[in-house]
Amino acid sequence: MRLSTFFFLVLGLVSLGGTGWFLWHATAGSREWHKLRSYPGRDLNGVEDIQALAGKYLDGSTLTSFQVRWIAALDGPDSREGLLLCQTLSDQRARLTLIDDRRQRRFTADVRLRRWSESIKGLRGNTRPDLAPWTFAIEMDGNGAEGLGLVHYAVLEDSPVVIRLERPSGESVPNVYRDGDPIGTLPPLRIPEKWERRLSSESLAEILEVLVWLGGIHAEPVMGRAGYPTESPYHIDMFQETARRPGVIARLRELSRHPHPWIAHAAEQARLRLEK
Repeated sequence: MRLSTFFFLVLGLVSLGGTGWFLWHATAGSREWHKLRSYPGRDLNGVEDIQALAGKYLDGSTLTSFQVRWIAALDGPDSREGLLLCQTLSDQRARLTLIDDRRQRRFTADVRLRRWSESIKGLRGNTRPDLAPWTFAIEMDGNGAEGLGLVHYAVLEDSPVVIRLERPSGESVPNVYRDGDPIGTLPPLRIPEKWERRLSSESLAEILEVLVWLGGIHAEPVMGRAGYPTESPYHIDMFQETARRPGVIARLRELSRHPHPWIAHAAEQARLRLEK
């Protein structure tokens, strides 16, 4: 073999090796992303390689104290993808973080998981794409007389919002706001007119957000007993003023005939509670 031919052969092999090395590292983020999306439904407690990968999407201080226990792969609008990471903070609370396919954090929120003796069993993604993109559900074991089976969420305005609570039988359960610590997160502070307008939203998930809140159990507008937690005065006033609006009751009657069974049932339950 001529020396020049040998030289060009070596140069070609070196170039191929360099290109392969570059491509391997250039696609590392994509491989990690798809690996994380391949782990939905599994308990990740103690799975060290997954904890290390998840740590690249979370603040180090967030991951150090609490392992990522569950992952759900979510589908958003316009073929967007997301990763929902769930860290259990205690028996009653979890931290949810949604990362989109541009590696942007959409939210980090702490949510309440239970009221009784239930335990979290898992995290399900894309549970109700008919209602909204980015839907998911936290699965509970349903222990206790009024134990939860599923807590359904939608992502609205970059926040996780409860749109339905279910027992293992599938029966809906009202959320309890009375003590100021409902399942999920606290409702946002909105003027009553905006809550009413949301009942006529084109988004079914936004309607369900309002119906869950209106149909929940709220504190009475009187001073709470010393030492007992209760809804804040702002949340009590917001609920009372919204519930008294004539257009709210009229809209609930209309929604009780809605073709979607979740909306029809939630609207009727909210109407019955408000008209007591």
